[in-house]
Amino acid sequence: MIVGSWGSEATSENRAAVALAYRLFDDGPSMMVIDAQDRPFSASPLVGKILRREDVIGTALAKSIFDIADAVLMKDKRVLELLGGHELIAPN
Repeated sequence: MIVGSWGSEATSENRAAVALAYRLFDDGPSMMVIDAQDRPFSASPLVGKILRREDVIGTALAKSIFDIADAVLMKDKRVLELLGGHELIAPN
């Protein structure tokens, strides 16, 4: 995931690469932040900073990252198969 500012004045320095590992277990999906440096998208010219797991966990960014990932899973029909028949329920 590349996060940050995307306006006309934004540059790659305003954006960061954050990576998630996704797994589907018998009781549903699970995601965890992983180091982004080994992921191919982190070499994109759109990325100014490549974040490690410890840069994200326990920060406000972590909540935003998981909220974005959950929204994609819940709303984007192109990735429904990733749920393996499980229903993802929006947090309150």
